[in-house]
Amino acid sequence: MQLHEVNRHLEMCGYAPLGEQEVQAIAQGAGPIWLAWLVGCSQLQKDSAHWGDLRAAVMAVSVVTSQVLRALRLTPNLTERVQAFLRVGKPLRAAVTVYLAQVTSSELKSQAAAFIGSSMGAAPQDMSTSIERKVHRVYGTKAAVTFEYAKTRDGRSCLQVEGAGRDSRSQGFNWSDKIILQFSDSEAMQVLAVLRNWLPSVEFANHGAARDKRMTLTKQAQAGYLVSIRQATVARVVPLPTFEAFKVVSLIMRVLGDNSPHLDPAMIAQMCQEMATSAA
Repeated sequence: MQLHEVNRHLEMCGYAPLGEQEVQAIAQGAGPIWLAWLVGCSQLQKDSAHWGDLRAAVMAVSVVTSQVLRALRLTPNLTERVQAFLRVGKPLRAAVTVYLAQVTSSELKSQAAAFIGSSMGAAPQDMSTSIERKVHRVYGTKAAVTFEYAKTRDGRSCLQVEGAGRDSRSQGFNWSDKIILQFSDSEAMQVLAVLRNWLPSVEFANHGAARDKRMTLTKQAQAGYLVSIRQATVARVVPLPTFEAFKVVSLIMRVLGDNSPHLDPAMIAQMCQEMATSAA
């Protein structure tokens, strides 16, 4: 497909024209299939299954992303940028947006910078906050949830999720009475599929010795996700903002990479998307 044809389809999708260098980088980073994405998106618009992929690829080669990477002293080439944006998806786009926002707090900006750096395969300089930490907590009004990189009894890496309710006396969260669930690789992939917007929701039941624990993760209509952890009649429900989701994605990719070191992140993401497509 000629450059002017590519830009015609991009214009139909609402994007500005790209140069030859940027188009070549997308072709190298995504492979020849990206042209099928482009045509499909120009015809189906947001109903296309690859709308997010196209958005990621275009953002990867954008001037805005170049400005952010220069500010963080990161030097991936255009093809590497495309591969990173396609691999990580919406959480990386959100991190770039948060980093650029004028109203972003210094803590969120630092977290966004750390995530951008880890997504590009290098840690940004002078950043004290590492997105690769093993535990990430999300707080709600009445409950809090922890996503954790953990180990099973047989030594395998796993995603562990814990839920705690608010203590009415101290107004803190009672972590001594938390609900704990550990997830297999296939379950972790389903969680990843929801956070990458490849699945609308997922539910896991019959966890624990008494088989009375369950977790539901649902994409919200407006933005973000809803996490519900239950044991018998006790429930811990916490909203998970989109910006917080990328930290969970990072944990899951680390778990899956540990257990399948022969698979690179792009292969893991592709397998996850294929699984979600077959389940839809």
